[in-house]
Amino acid sequence: MTTPNPDLASLMIFIGERYKYNSATYPGFDEMTPEDRGGFIVKHSVLHMNKSTGALATEAERQDHGGDMNNEALCIACAKMLVNTLSLAQACGMTPEELADMVPKVMKSK
Repeated sequence: MTTPNPDLASLMIFIGERYKYNSATYPGFDEMTPEDRGGFIVKHSVLHMNKSTGALATEAERQDHGGDMNNEALCIACAKMLVNTLSLAQACGMTPEELADMVPKVMKSK
């Protein structure tokens, strides 16, 4: 697998080419209404994000109990979170430019 360029547009294309929503991957998807498809994509993305959040929580809790966090596991979880975030943004119809434009707005910088 080739490494994509590190800009949002290239990453979104790279992810979109590899993660397809269809009945071959998700049984019954093609028979859903457009509204149900949208809801499914949001829910499925959130489930994957929760898996990444759980991996991050596992490492944080390990440290709470005196252990060492596994940096590789943290990095993998971060990358998966980015993949799922960009996949969800694309499914919601956001362009890379729209997503980037929203970052300062949602950060509410002081």
